[in-house]
Amino acid sequence: MPVPLVTQHYPDDFQVLTFQIRAFSSGDLLFYADRDIVIDSITFSIQTAGGAGATLQLAKSTVGTVATPSTGAAAHITGGTALHATAFAMGSGATVPATEVVSLATPSSDTNLVKAGNFVGVIVAGTIGTPEGIIQVRFRSRVA
Repeated sequence: MPVPLVTQHYPDDFQVLTFQIRAFSSGDLLFYADRDIVIDSITFSIQTAGGAGATLQLAKSTVGTVATPSTGAAAHITGGTALHATAFAMGSGATVPATEVVSLATPSSDTNLVKAGNFVGVIVAGTIGTPEGIIQVRFRSRVA
């Protein structure tokens, strides 16, 4: 019977995750970090606009540890740390279709480091409506 590998047995992860943009609520979770990861790139692409003034921003929770992981509470995302300074505009007044690689917020200060035991999720502003598009996140576990 196969035994699950602990993270020490595969030292480096380099991943690209893609999520469909949907009618998110602030604090909705996208993924959990089971080990320290570094976000290298966040790309938004929208085909169909959302509602009036709709914006999306990714944020990380900061209350979790390996021993005591964060819960999925929306407040842990909305009260966490934004991963990029400017929210992605995808509302009815935005230019659609649009693709934007957002600038990470001060990576030199480790804002793009998600510690093991924490989540990455979305913060929504405006009326989300029924947008169509994707969020792509590129990350690695090699903290350098």
